[in-house]
Amino acid sequence: MVRIEKLIANRERFRKMFREFDEDQPRSELLEGLSPGDRKLITILIESIEEKMPDSDLNAEYFSFHMAMSKTQLYRKIKALTGLTPHDQ
Repeated sequence: MVRIEKLIANRERFRKMFREFDEDQPRSELLEGLSPGDRKLITILIESIEEKMPDSDLNAEYFSFHMAMSKTQLYRKIKALTGLTPHDQ
């Protein structure tokens, strides 16, 4: 039970930090407390956003291909981690 409570608390803390994230903050501070798999997913996602920012083809299809996930799975994972969808601003 304690492990589940800690996982839920970490997820909630990450959502709050993600929404309030400032570009000047160290990225490691944002990823603190996430599982290694979630940390890797968010890191790859942020790097691909930064890489493709100037391009107009930055969309869910690009991310799903780049992350080797279906759009549905990517949508669910990002929604679970951040509380936002890939289409939210």
